Amino acid sequence: MLLHFLNLPEELTNGIEHIKKVLNFECGFGGMEVSVKKTGCVRIEKIGSKASIEYGTRVQFFRALGILLQNIRLDSFSHSEKCFLRTNGVMLDMSRGGVMHIKGICEYLDYMAAMGMNMLMLYTEDLYEIEGRPYFGYMRGRYSREELKQCDDYAFDYGIEIIPCIQCYSHMEQYLHWEEASDIADTSRTLLADADETYDFIEQMIISASFPFRSDRIHIGLDESQDMLTGNYIKRFGYSDDCRGVFRRHAERVVAICRKHGLKPMMWSDMFFRLDSDDGNSYYDTDSLSGGIIPGVDCVYWNYDGDKEIDKKMIRIHRRENAPVIFAGRIHTTGPLVNNKYAIKTITSSFEALREEGVYEAFVTIWSNDGGETDYRYGLPALCAWAENAYSELPLSENKIKSRFEFLTGGDYEAFLKMSDFHNCFDDDRPLGSYLDISQGKRLLYQDIMLGFLDEYLSRYPLSDHYKCCALFMKAYTNKDSKWHKHYYFAYVLFEIMHIKCQIAEGLKKAYESKDMKFLENCVNNYLPALSSKAREFHELYREQWFDVKKAQGWEFLEMRLVHLCTRADSSAIRLKDYLSGNIDRLEELEEKRLQFPKFKYNYNEVATAYRP
Repeated sequence: MLLHFLNLPEELTNGIEHIKKVLNFECGFGGMEVSVKKTGCVRIEKIGSKASIEYGTRVQFFRALGILLQNIRLDSFSHSEKCFLRTNGVMLDMSRGGVMHIKGICEYLDYMAAMGMNMLMLYTEDLYEIEGRPYFGYMRGRYSREELKQCDDYAFDYGIEIIPCIQCYSHMEQYLHWEEASDIADTSRTLLADADETYDFIEQMIISASFPFRSDRIHIGLDESQDMLTGNYIKRFGYSDDCRGVFRRHAERVVAICRKHGLKPMMWSDMFFRLDSDDGNSYYDTDSLSGGIIPGVDCVYWNYDGDKEIDKKMIRIHRRENAPVIFAGRIHTTGPLVNNKYAIKTITSSFEALREEGVYEAFVTIWSNDGGETDYRYGLPALCAWAENAYSELPLSENKIKSRFEFLTGGDYEAFLKMSDFHNCFDDDRPLGSYLDISQGKRLLYQDIMLGFLDEYLSRYPLSDHYKCCALFMKAYTNKDSKWHKHYYFAYVLFEIMHIKCQIAEGLKKAYESKDMKFLENCVNNYLPALSSKAREFHELYREQWFDVKKAQGWEFLEMRLVHLCTRADSSAIRLKDYLSGNIDRLEELEEKRLQFPKFKYNYNEVATAYRP
């Protein structure tokens, strides 16, 4: 599509060059005339061969341009809208092994701009340079100042603010295990409060993390530090049970450093609630705070399960403490694929609470807790749902999300949503429950073939037919000429692996006990060779996908898991062959009774083995 912009403000020219590749248009004389005017409101109109765009903020122009192009074939078209949120953003987790390279971040910014989102947080625990701290982010793919400045410049062209998002208390285990950090460590993951050298270090972090960015805001973390005062703090200062007092004192000193450098801090709010709860750990059960929240600090309240009533209650408690509230939701990533179905439902519920309570700053988090396994592009349907909830009156039809997603990305909405079924077998007529309750896919992917800790679960809820149907569904998309062809094929191969693994898990123990040699021979001759072959193909697909958007550091961690899928299929076949041939008279792994496995954990280091149940 050829467009000729009239009266184009200079502030939009760089962004237009960037977004051409997403919205698929060119600029030049002879194209459709599009007059542009900054008026403070958003309005798009097309009559015949001419169009006009009025916009308020810079990023709203790029969203409006996308809406115009989406409806360009209509003879006449008129649309106006307003974003409910003042801050409408996304947080990308860079700290868990999957560090996006600059090209990947810029591509994500393209999609954000087309959706009208105006803020990006890069969650970087130790992934930025600190002068004089060579082990800070060592071998972890840390960003240079130049790289971060490049991201900020690119985002600025769209009118997107990048806010550094760091940790100033806990979640620092990747740095604290180095000897260089021994004097500032309380525990293996939490900094040493009340020590002057700790605050010298935190000042270094805050200066280094904020330097590359134009924003005067910074997220200082301070969440989930329940292990505070349990390590070197006792050696240095003696035993203390005043967790609330020490935490508040620590937070105030960190906030003071931010203000010293002209920065406006925000922090996760959970520790204020946890320290006031009966068990010292609960976030959502507390009805009031006795210690109060630090005045003038923006509190980020997070809830990832989309419970509207809990959200409303928690927002009101924050306001009772005169705390400015920023809400954080989540796009759910566990394993290779994103759970868009669950994310869209929770996002919709959360927006109902935000609108009813009048919360005007919010962002959606995308955590990569366990090695950065997920390509964030799989979550674009949920990101689109977030953006449309911010710009649309409720209730929002799913068809609007679908049409916007398919226009902006060129992907098939149904195919991307089907990938959610990696996590479990969904029933749209029943509540989904909590995320941990329904997230079985990753545990099934990595569970050992011969030990089968989840076999008892599969005996009650068999999933082999479910994954077979998913594979057949995705296979239909692998032949399509689409820029997402490789993502569709990746999901198809993964579903094939899940189908085979579940077939084995659902029958192996029973066949061994009933002396069903035919099933065991089928495992040796068919199931396990097919699993090994698919796992090797999956390994290669994963490698290509990873390096398309991420730095090399961290791939080695994921590759070990993928190789394990192949080798355990091969070695399991050897074990079964030995049994079938009479070389051994029993298989100890299959002798043991399968028990219920109630732990709803999903990190790879929590996958049960004989060594670590």
